[in-house]
Amino acid sequence: MYGRPKARNRLVIIFIITCCLTSLYVLILKINRMIHLDQLERNSDHLAVFSAAVYYNSTFSTKFGVPEVHFIVTSRLNQVAVNMNCQSNNGSSFAISELEIKPLANSLLLGSCSVVDDPVFVSLVLDDFVVQIDEPDVPLPPKIAEQSYGYRPDSEGSVVCMAHLLLFEDGATLLALLDHFERTASQIFIYAASLSDELYHSIQKRSEKVMIVPWKLPVNGKVGEHNQLNLDPSAVYAATEASLTDCFLRAAPTNKKIELVDLAAIRFEAAPLDEELDLNPAVVGMINADWSLEQLLTYRVSQNSHSELVLNQKCYTRNRNSSSSQLLRECYQTQTPPPKKLSVKKTEEFDNKSMYADALSRCASYKAPIDEKRQLMKLEFELKQPQTEPCELQLYRDGFRCRVAVEYNKKMYRERLKISVTNKRALLHFRDGCNL
Repeated sequence: MYGRPKARNRLVIIFIITCCLTSLYVLILKINRMIHLDQLERNSDHLAVFSAAVYYNSTFSTKFGVPEVHFIVTSRLNQVAVNMNCQSNNGSSFAISELEIKPLANSLLLGSCSVVDDPVFVSLVLDDFVVQIDEPDVPLPPKIAEQSYGYRPDSEGSVVCMAHLLLFEDGATLLALLDHFERTASQIFIYAASLSDELYHSIQKRSEKVMIVPWKLPVNGKVGEHNQLNLDPSAVYAATEASLTDCFLRAAPTNKKIELVDLAAIRFEAAPLDEELDLNPAVVGMINADWSLEQLLTYRVSQNSHSELVLNQKCYTRNRNSSSSQLLRECYQTQTPPPKKLSVKKTEEFDNKSMYADALSRCASYKAPIDEKRQLMKLEFELKQPQTEPCELQLYRDGFRCRVAVEYNKKMYRERLKISVTNKRALLHFRDGCNL
């Protein structure tokens, strides 16, 4: 009779000790996991960024009525050869499909996978890593343009996208372009990695149709390197093309007219740009008969003087008479028309402090001692290869206020490759330069 409480106490003590040991074991596993992830982070020589995810329902899908999600991927690797899967769930059904990643251009890739109808979430799976994307982007609904001189207020306006602002301070140029496109546009998106705080506030004072989209430069920055940017031509150009591709994929299914503007603010001598902006044929080839797109115009700034901007313009329209609804043809009647020029006058003065102008000019003219040609990668065997050396740029500027794009990412690792999946973006305010 007196032994029962002692036995009960022993059981309680054994239970408490077991719980403590279990908790300690779980804690050790978590610590080991954190150490392992830290080692993977430090050893990640290559980066692939899944910058955006766009959901297409069965109407807009390119897979014959099967809903899908497209991922915009930027990486210095021309090929991301990893086996990844997509998991999707809408509350009543669940699906798993293989993620297909194909190259579009230098440092730009497109991933695609099939999903369930109206997924609540989509997850990317790589080995034991799982990253959930709660709300993939959907095509932009069309909007009516505001009434302006010479333009019908009841007509659907165009979607205008400008890219890419990096350490950008040239307010006179950007405000002149906004004055030009605001007259006929229903929505204007400005993709920015970093811009002066003064220019940011000038843009915010514009109409509600103008929106700044944070879009970070795809660079593999190491821990603690917030004041240094290794400026690489491929990363700068990839950010521009990726952001304009994001605009096209979001707007083309539901809007009749799209205008894409490459500001070409940084032109690298080691990697010259073409005079005209052409959207990648693989992206254009995604158009199906149910898309609303009727006209696409592309612009690239070719001259930028104190009082005037000159842009090279190309115009495409849907070829409704063709058996293939995916084709675009030039708006001009002649087969080989000269590039059309668009002149925009600068009428608004802007105090340009030029805090980064000299540094950007130095990097734009910089040529690495050895310019190795990039080769296709076999990820498991050839992760280390020579790359063109980027230009190092110091970001600290005493008292210079700046807005910088930041991304809230979840990461996955394979060998020495880091895959960063963007879940959320924001523009943060910095007081001493455009620190990353």
